[in-house]
Amino acid sequence: MNPFNHFSRALLISLVVLLSFNQGNTQNEETFRPFYVSLNALSGADLFDLDANELYGRQLAFVSTPTIAFGYDFNKYIGLEGTLGNRPMAIGKIYHATNSVSSSSSVWIRYFNVALKHHISLFKAKVKLQPQVGYMLGYTNESGFVGSSTTVLTINNQDYTSTATTQALKSGFHHFLTAGLSLEYIIKNRIGIHVGYRLFKGFHNIVQEDYTYEHNSDSGSFTALVNGTFGGVNLGASYYFNIGKKESISQSF
Repeated sequence: MNPFNHFSRALLISLVVLLSFNQGNTQNEETFRPFYVSLNALSGADLFDLDANELYGRQLAFVSTPTIAFGYDFNKYIGLEGTLGNRPMAIGKIYHATNSVSSSSSVWIRYFNVALKHHISLFKAKVKLQPQVGYMLGYTNESGFVGSSTTVLTINNQDYTSTATTQALKSGFHHFLTAGLSLEYIIKNRIGIHVGYRLFKGFHNIVQEDYTYEHNSDSGSFTALVNGTFGGVNLGASYYFNIGKKESISQSF
């Protein structure tokens, strides 16, 4: 599936829901705590491009990394969230039949994501549907050669040798668009447990892996590229609180 089409659908869904402020017609009196801090685990994979012949395919490399988020809700419907994270940009295995080759090298990216969130209250505000759209600024400090690995296999008395070489194409700052959709369950109006999907869309290539292979007297090379486009599941917990003033009672509609 084309990662851009995947991103476009997620972005369109988020924008449509973000503009919908129909919260139902039931009233629920609750304490409004606008600030929150959230600890999360983001598990997903880089959606890389592969320039290879039809004999080769790709297998995504899934990684899990922690993130921390801080948020402020302007009201019951709209909030702003900032997320700090650090993850490896990794290319998955390239496989040919039962054989595969992958590099043990990766390029780490530190990032800050700011997103506009919309809260849609369900089940008397105990459950919230939360679409979001945002912008992410990432930073990498590696450039040039990163590492390489070689795989040597013997199958049916025939040798299979392949080498993967990882290069960082560009260091410095990188820009992304982000979209997401999550479902949060509120416990005593203080703790939130949430699960959702996040998608980051990159715009220029950051990591390149060059592959060479020799198999059955056949040899060749091809390239895989990563531009930071990433999709994954986000699981976490939030703590809601107030600062500097008495907690207010508000109504959810």
